[in-house]
Amino acid sequence: MDDTLQRAMAAHQSGDLGTADRLYQDTLKAQPDQYDALRLRGMLLLQRGAPAEARSLLKRATEVLPQNPEAWVNIASLEQMLGEVEPAIAAIQKALALDASLAAAHNTHANILLTAGRADEAEAAYGRALALEPGDASLMLNLAGAQHAAGRLDAAAAACREILLQQPGFAPALVKLGAVLADLGDLPGAEEALAEAVRLAPGQAEWRYSLAQAIEARGAWRDALEHYRAAADAGGGWMPPVSAGAFLARRTGDWSQRDQDLTRYRAGIAAHRPGASPFISLFETDDRRLQRDAARLWTAQLRLSVQQLIRGRGFQHQRQRRSRITIGYLSSGFGSHATAALTAGVFAHHDRARFRTVAYSLTPDDGTPLAARVRDSFDAFHDCAARSPMHIAARIHDDQVDVLVDLNGYTDGGRPEVLALGAAPVQVAWLAYPGTQGGITQYLVADPQLVRAGEQADYDEALILMPGCYQPTDPTREIAATPERAAVGLPDDAVVLACFNNGYKISPEVFADWMAILDAVPDAVLWLLDTSPDASLRASLTAAAIARGMDPSRLVFAGKAPHAEYLARYRLADLVLDTFPYTAHTTASDALFAGCPLLTREGASYASRVAASILGSLGLNELITRDAASYRDRAIALARDPAERASLRERIAASRGGGSVPPAELWDPARYARRWEAALETVHQRWLDDESPLSFSVDPSI
Repeated sequence: MDDTLQRAMAAHQSGDLGTADRLYQDTLKAQPDQYDALRLRGMLLLQRGAPAEARSLLKRATEVLPQNPEAWVNIASLEQMLGEVEPAIAAIQKALALDASLAAAHNTHANILLTAGRADEAEAAYGRALALEPGDASLMLNLAGAQHAAGRLDAAAAACREILLQQPGFAPALVKLGAVLADLGDLPGAEEALAEAVRLAPGQAEWRYSLAQAIEARGAWRDALEHYRAAADAGGGWMPPVSAGAFLARRTGDWSQRDQDLTRYRAGIAAHRPGASPFISLFETDDRRLQRDAARLWTAQLRLSVQQLIRGRGFQHQRQRRSRITIGYLSSGFGSHATAALTAGVFAHHDRARFRTVAYSLTPDDGTPLAARVRDSFDAFHDCAARSPMHIAARIHDDQVDVLVDLNGYTDGGRPEVLALGAAPVQVAWLAYPGTQGGITQYLVADPQLVRAGEQADYDEALILMPGCYQPTDPTREIAATPERAAVGLPDDAVVLACFNNGYKISPEVFADWMAILDAVPDAVLWLLDTSPDASLRASLTAAAIARGMDPSRLVFAGKAPHAEYLARYRLADLVLDTFPYTAHTTASDALFAGCPLLTREGASYASRVAASILGSLGLNELITRDAASYRDRAIALARDPAERASLRERIAASRGGGSVPPAELWDPARYARRWEAALETVHQRWLDDESPLSFSVDPSI
């Protein structure tokens, strides 16, 4: 081996890639067929993000020494990184044919199988590698990873513990053990393992992020937030802890690093860094462009993540007219959940003669009456809670679903990977995610109040514009007996201003507005919901009120309650104050259903207009404001005017109909179902006719 090549290899090993590349090129100029220079420069180019050039050099190396398995292993690794599963497997099989005793080849084979979703086969291949190099900690860790992916959690935990017996303090094994124990439900064990890994390597952002997730799952939100922030600091722009930290900060009412969180988040979107949750954009801004860019980035990541699965099994859809259109509904909210509270009436009114409806539930049955009612509304109901995205997608495809309706979007509990896999020929986003999802579905349900003329370019889906309000509701829900004010901590003689929106919707700007309103209305109290398991939201908001000179006793907090009791609370409130820019959605229709007026402020985004859409559908436009000053002034005026509040309550009650007077459209799920079915027929027919998705308005006369 000549001196130039030796210096190139030394520079490569030390991390000086620029010098190594120059010296490899010098070697190849003098010796174009030098095998080591071809192979090693190919690996260097792969490190530097030039896969096309790397592939050319590595293939040339196999031509120079076709009987050397090492080059074929390198090509297999390259093809795997590019998502080319079959070429990767073909290359590794050539390597194994040349030398079946090469543990690295079996390990690479297993890596390829694992990334292709073939965890059982990967486990076997890692086993063969270990048989050749028994006791190798890295191979044992890979085996544990395959067992974890295959759902063999006890075996994976045992493998991690065996590694730690041989090498106490081997941090990667502690991290994997923590992940496995978390999936087994052993949160204390998971946290202990991850905390030890972080102690050993405090600068490892990924490990600290995993520790934060375990602590959050335990319910210690404040402690988890500290670790998310530390992971973001150590991550050098790595977005998962930035997103998770920003979200948890809002859920706990901790606004101390909000500017930093927003700066990092926007920078991540602008730089197209993976892991920037689009959900953050909904409650931090009403900038539709930022929301679109965030959703597009997330969708691109999703599509990349399932690319290999699609190559392994793509779904073909035949354009075939059947006697009934099959509609699939994918949701984590078929039980005691806001989604079911909105949609149960629509499901019940589906025309079974024209539509076959199939539910794909992403959560186990919670045993509630609402869950039973929803289940009985479908022709078929599948429990997919423990199923992989590919299994769910295959089930949807095998069920010949014509239109798949996703009721989660990029919210907790969703499986957007199913949508990225293209399980159905037509896919529609409905209700849960208030904004564009970056085109992962062909259609998005909206209404003219949510998306106005000239704004469609900010949405990557064709729009289904429903008449009136896009949101249905179920008027058959029960409301419990109204409790006494004292029983829920409210003063008998106070004006009760309420907001039962999730804590992450409360921005510091809105909270400042609320404090100004309380200042102007001395006999008012503010009634809020705190569902944080460690009462962190209550503590933060109380501290924020005190910092503004407000008596903390004027803030009253409520916890979770059964749905009927939660609805009864609105009958104790005089006025609901909405949040901004993420307004009330289900909580808006809940308040109105219980008869309580709601004041909102609308903005430029879908999420900031939902409450306005609901109010507008009932003709309550005087409760819609357009800026912060108008919102404050209108809230103060209403809080001081019991006669106007009483008049509003009468109008809300009248909207429910009675006798010969029909209910307002918001309270008429049967009518919504007819319009909804017309929309579903339209999107299905366009697909049958091989026409591209196109925005349209549903006929209001239906």
